[in-house]
Amino acid sequence: MRNLDETIVYLMRVYKWPLEYTRNLVRTMPVKDLNTLIFETDYQERMATYQQSYNFALILSVICSSEKRKYKPSDFIGKQPERKINVSKPRSQTEADTIGRNPFYTLPTEPECA
Repeated sequence: MRNLDETIVYLMRVYKWPLEYTRNLVRTMPVKDLNTLIFETDYQERMATYQQSYNFALILSVICSSEKRKYKPSDFIGKQPERKINVSKPRSQTEADTIGRNPFYTLPTEPECA
């Protein structure tokens, strides 16, 4: 989807995480989990944008509607965004337990805000 540097910058911009924390997180996180995080973050951003656009399109549809033609907000902004389906199989409970006990897989702790 993105190269590693773009992923780090994207997560820093969205979540306002420091560089070192984000870099450590991206490097230690399994690719499957990282893709899930990126897809969900992207979906949430698209939904927030859609909600703002919908409010504007609602006002526009009321102004532009007439006796002959009734407009809907979706006529101006299209359909609501959909989640990208994760095509990989879901993790089994034993795999999740193994990762949870794995001493080499630890999430970096978030630094305290100053």
